[in-house]
Amino acid sequence: MAQLRRDSPPQLEEFLGSDVSFVPCPRSAPFPPGQSPALWVPRRICEELRTAGYGSSILPVLHRVTAVKKSAFAAPGERPTPQKHMETMHVTPPLSLPPKITLVDDVVTKGATLLGGASLLASAFPGAEIRAFALVRTMGLVPDVDQIVDPVVGTISADAWGEVERNP
Repeated sequence: MAQLRRDSPPQLEEFLGSDVSFVPCPRSAPFPPGQSPALWVPRRICEELRTAGYGSSILPVLHRVTAVKKSAFAAPGERPTPQKHMETMHVTPPLSLPPKITLVDDVVTKGATLLGGASLLASAFPGAEIRAFALVRTMGLVPDVDQIVDPVVGTISADAWGEVERNP
């Protein structure tokens, strides 16, 4: 198994350890009939993590059944909520239930997709530890990005009104 860097946050072991199954986050729209998911970015990230020796398996069990607006192209008040993501996704459980799951996406904006997907996975895999990993996190309304920062561990939750809160 690949070793995490010595200066990596110890929490990364919980996300990428050898006992974790990776679940790629679905796209904002279902795959058209006959289209190969070969270029599905979260799936490719999972494959690269496995090639590097991380995780135990890739479980593409979370699927989009109805399209939603992409968060990157939606105005803040028009972004799909975690509930909307849950209503437009489906879980196809594998034969055996994984004890630890890391939901993998390429970019996290607010985290509604991850929160909706994690909620569905929690229902399908009761008792499993579920975390999310994104290669890139947006920085809100920062005018210029002038540096790449080290990995960060935070939380994504919904408030009483179903709005997503990401910290950091």
